[in-house]
Amino acid sequence: MSTKKRVLKILENNRGQSLSGQKIAEEVQLSRTAIWKAIKTLKEEGHQIESVPKSGYTLLEKSDVLNTESIQGLLNKSLPSLTIHTYPTIDSTNNEAKKKLNEKIKQDTLILSEEQTEGKGRLGRVFVSPASTGLYMSLILHDVPAEKILH
Repeated sequence: MSTKKRVLKILENNRGQSLSGQKIAEEVQLSRTAIWKAIKTLKEEGHQIESVPKSGYTLLEKSDVLNTESIQGLLNKSLPSLTIHTYPTIDSTNNEAKKKLNEKIKQDTLILSEEQTEGKGRLGRVFVSPASTGLYMSLILHDVPAEKILH
């Protein structure tokens, strides 16, 4: 996992709370400079992170960038093996799911995107899915009984 993702996971797990750069650095076992660079990149990606000297970094409650770490934190803990892939834009989550299945993946997988450029509905009809209007997803489940999905 990249430094940026590790830092984001820590911030997500402590959303709304201030964490010192030193504390984050100790947790990921990297320098405070590496943490600062990761925070800078996360801010550039649109994450709303407040930086207060001598206080630390806070991922604001209103920060709303689609990312694997935030989705994972919201899932039921009974789904620890679910692999999540997030994309700001993708041709189609179904196309990505088909690619993953062709790669013979064995784990249950959730594919999420904020925009699809070639979304398809039933019978191959065009499915309009522009940015900032919804959340588009495909789910791959292996060996899950229908009763478990329906309840």
